Amino acid sequence: MIPWARVATLLARAGRRQTWLAKQLNVSSNVVVNWKSRGVVPAGRATSVARAFGVTVEALMAAQLEAPKMSQAGVRLVQRLGELDRSGLLTKQTEGALMAFLDLVESVASGAQTKGRT
Repeated sequence: MIPWARVATLLARAGRRQTWLAKQLNVSSNVVVNWKSRGVVPAGRATSVARAFGVTVEALMAAQLEAPKMSQAGVRLVQRLGELDRSGLLTKQTEGALMAFLDLVESVASGAQTKGRT
């Protein structure tokens, strides 16, 4: 079994939604929703899930994927994106704009961290 947290991490990194994954795997969105609610993806799907994200099966099944470092503002923005997505209020245009804003927030945050170290 593949822990859902690994798939969620890959979705977040790719800026993709569960519906995208369902299309990539040629399954209904309900199948992906069920995996999420159970907290695992069947091991038999490892190859297709890895291919969808462009990673190896070994990386997908690894004990831990390296989590991207994110500022507190970035974490709050990603949480809000999830809330909007679940409520059906998130459009592709809004999602794109918010992801661009997230990139900006993270670049400013990483610049501030770098300046604080010198």
